[in-house]
Amino acid sequence: MNRKKTILFSLLLLLTIVFILLDLMLGSVVIRNFFNIVFSKQAENAVFQKIIFDIRLPSALTALGCGMALSISGLLMQTFFKNPLADPSILGISSGASLGVGLTTLLMGNALIGTFLGNSIMVVTAFIGALSVLLMMVVFSRKFSNNTLLLIGVMISYSVSSIIGILQFYATNERLHAFVIWGMGSFKNTCFEEAVGIVLLVVILLIPTFLMSKNLNIYILGKDYATNLGLNYNRFSIQLVFLSGMLVAIITAFCGPIAFIGLMVPHFSRMIFKTFDHKILIPASLLIGGVVALFCDIVSGMPGMNSVLPINAITSLIGAPIVIWMIFRNKKLNA
Repeated sequence: MNRKKTILFSLLLLLTIVFILLDLMLGSVVIRNFFNIVFSKQAENAVFQKIIFDIRLPSALTALGCGMALSISGLLMQTFFKNPLADPSILGISSGASLGVGLTTLLMGNALIGTFLGNSIMVVTAFIGALSVLLMMVVFSRKFSNNTLLLIGVMISYSVSSIIGILQFYATNERLHAFVIWGMGSFKNTCFEEAVGIVLLVVILLIPTFLMSKNLNIYILGKDYATNLGLNYNRFSIQLVFLSGMLVAIITAFCGPIAFIGLMVPHFSRMIFKTFDHKILIPASLLIGGVVALFCDIVSGMPGMNSVLPINAITSLIGAPIVIWMIFRNKKLNA
């Protein structure tokens, strides 16, 4: 790694730390003298410490884990489909999670909605729905080409959306409201233990991703070339689908379907580091994804706001213009 890339990684790491601190300090209540309050044993600081450790720290950890997971999932999907506009939801896994939550909110009693038990059930059913679609896609990936798999994923999404539409039609207003709120995405619905669990699961799944970096560089050269270099192309394709799907399933279950982060962050990584080498892109996407998610979390609860904006409102507002800009940029480069 040359000196320029080392400096860029150092700046991204520093930026990640800064955004974590900002996420802990900023919100409806701005916490000044942050370090004094954190390490203070005075009783009057107990309320601020509770806000930091019980509310904002879980949110910051969840945002960090989500940003890392979706960014790597997006990078893997863009490599798998060899399509710069591929994103983590392209396999229909997010739709599977949405179906699980849709079934839950329709079937469970209103008394459970918004409670710890109700939220726990929603997380479990979302994960089951996402995992079910993931296993289907893993099976299909053994029999069909990448382009066909892309089409299957889109058809699954349409089918699931139809079922969800029927469920919404028959749902009560309270249950429909709970489902709509979940679908908007949020990093603030997790407790500390859940947030730590998300980060640990993401880190565990990222370990094999780092080990695959060399084979990812071979994979993008095409099936014939990769096979000649000794890569089991079909088995590696299944590994890509499984890893990407698991990362999406975990995040969607806890945070809802988060849009655009997985699509735009890999492009940021390629533009900033000017490389297609996955040994650079994987750690770059991790850091940039964490920064982007933390930034969105900060914006969603800016000072002076008594309520928290949905994360998807922020990511879509930022992501959509960026994707349009990337399309025009690629057209000019290819002209």
